[in-house]
Amino acid sequence: MNPNWLGVITAILAVVGFLVAYRVAIKKPLKSRVWLVVIAAIAAIPGASFAVHYAHLFPEMAWYYEFRSVPGSEVMMACSDLSGQLLDQLRGDGVD
Repeated sequence: MNPNWLGVITAILAVVGFLVAYRVAIKKPLKSRVWLVVIAAIAAIPGASFAVHYAHLFPEMAWYYEFRSVPGSEVMMACSDLSGQLLDQLRGDGVD
């Protein structure tokens, strides 16, 4: 069996990012949390584009295949979880 090590690393980074975002964002004032959400959402765009691509919502483009062929591009998925946690903290619910 050959595990997808980049997938494992991405999952670990996502969990660590989730926990760090929870610890950091809960202590920040509202204005700082808004900026953290904006920055994390921008960082999550490449990872979110994978889901959009596989859902076939847009026509296939050659530049996207070149982007996905970059070694380690799977690790960009970890930012999606980070932005989700920060958005949850912004709403004020958070994980208790």
